[in-house]
Amino acid sequence: MDFSEVIEVNVFALGEVYKALMKTLWLGTPANSGITPFVAPEPLIMKFARKLEFGSSTQRVAEDAAKIMRRMNRDWMVTGRRPAGLCGACIILAARMNNFRRTVREVVYVVKVADITISKRLEEFKMTTSSKLSVEQFRKYSGRLKVQHDPPA
Repeated sequence: MDFSEVIEVNVFALGEVYKALMKTLWLGTPANSGITPFVAPEPLIMKFARKLEFGSSTQRVAEDAAKIMRRMNRDWMVTGRRPAGLCGACIILAARMNNFRRTVREVVYVVKVADITISKRLEEFKMTTSSKLSVEQFRKYSGRLKVQHDPPA
């Protein structure tokens, strides 16, 4: 996500290139190597956004969700967490940024995590400085906001 921001390339296009590169360079299966493969959140965000039927605004919602995910990463909310719950929380926030009313229950059926998981991620995000920004301020300044929160204890 940070690379796409710096080189100004669509995060989903860059994600596809990354997946192709990883598939080409992988020297064994995860089961044989004992390594848990990294799951990129961008394809998951797009997959979940399509299932939630945002219509012509699907791309916009997915891009906003990816920006929120980048911000969560900078605030240490991503470390040690499974991507599905994070993606669900990001999609809820992005949907609300774009005037769509999606409930936690609707997202739970698509993302397939517990509702408490998504609620917990939303509460954690609420405690960050970036949650205090307006929608326009977040879209404009989220990548340049210097304040970062400490990792959770």
